[in-house]
Amino acid sequence: MMSDKAKWSLVIGRLILESNEVDVMLTSVLGDVFKQKPSKTWWTDSFGKRCKKIYLLVEQQLEKIKKGAQDAEKIDHDGMKHLKHLLERTLHVIDVRNHVAHGTFVLDIDGANGNYPVTEFSLMRMHKDVTIMSFEKIKIETLHCKTLSDDFSRFLAVYGFRQQGSPAIYT
Repeated sequence: MMSDKAKWSLVIGRLILESNEVDVMLTSVLGDVFKQKPSKTWWTDSFGKRCKKIYLLVEQQLEKIKKGAQDAEKIDHDGMKHLKHLLERTLHVIDVRNHVAHGTFVLDIDGANGNYPVTEFSLMRMHKDVTIMSFEKIKIETLHCKTLSDDFSRFLAVYGFRQQGSPAIYT
């Protein structure tokens, strides 16, 4: 039987790896969609800063479309809207990743429900408020990270096809 420490190590490690996949996808988006090479600070910026940089690029493209800029017809409007949604989902992943990476193990005593003694270990983070994340919640969030990474991969594939004239559709 695996110890609690070993179980937690596996689930935390998996979440960190899956969130790193999403982070790496941002570099692919920067190059494949915006045709930009990473700046000198790109690699030292936080995951959150990289996400915000891409988000600003998306907003700039959407603003060009809105204002009817000369090159607006070349912009994949559906692609930018889809990418914006992926980036909004990424903000949640960043928050969860930070909770797990910087959280503290605590004994989760469910005294409000009369469940004594300890029910399980949890991760607690004191940021703006106290947040508790259970083992099961981390497993669910890991699946969300994996799904988001897969969704970025599909987005990049469809975006590439559309740039070649394919009528591929974002799903």
